[in-house]
Amino acid sequence: MPRPKKYEDDATRAAAWRARREKEHLQAAEIARHSERLHQMIKKAAAGGDAEASALTGATIAETLKNLQRYYQKPQAS
Repeated sequence: MPRPKKYEDDATRAAAWRARREKEHLQAAEIARHSERLHQMIKKAAAGGDAEASALTGATIAETLKNLQRYYQKPQAS
């Protein structure tokens, strides 16, 4: 027995796909904005003499995010 149709027709299916893509695009843009802001905040802290921020700051946003990931993956001394 075939699965019931989720969409009435191709136009409805395409509209739903476009809506999902738009939502994904907006989410990606929001993540990019937050990443940029975080990178700038860490750079500012490093410029102010924060040693941990200096160690975490990368040349690019991606490098800073990778540094943060590595920093929080390793066990922290209590």
